[in-house]
Amino acid sequence: MNIVNEKNGVMSDQIGKLTGFYISKQYPDEIRKVAYYDKKTNRTFVYLTNNIEITSEQVALLCKNR
Repeated sequence: MNIVNEKNGVMSDQIGKLTGFYISKQYPDEIRKVAYYDKKTNRTFVYLTNNIEITSEQVALLCKNR
């Protein structure tokens, strides 16, 4: 059972680093994973981004509205 923020649909917002040997050398920065549930379509989306400064709701809405 996943917990969804009823207000904005965000399920999770995680920040981490890529740990593979080659990829960690090529991309050492942090990466962000935002899981979002769209109530209209009953679908879950997972977005990866390097933008740490905006809110998780903004990440979901920007990617959803592309």
